[in-house]
Amino acid sequence: MREPGEARRTATPAHGWLRRIGWLVLIWAASVAAVAAVAAVLRVVMRSVGLAP
Repeated sequence: MREPGEARRTATPAHGWLRRIGWLVLIWAASVAAVAAVAAVLRVVMRSVGLAP
């Protein structure tokens, strides 16, 4: 029987690295989409004030 303060060891599942890679890809894709959205807004603003063709 374990002591109350003893941490329980769990084996890392084989698909654990897939989840980590999945999160990495998800965060990367979200950041790329956010940069694209900011660029689109800046392009609209620049066109509206006559700074872009």
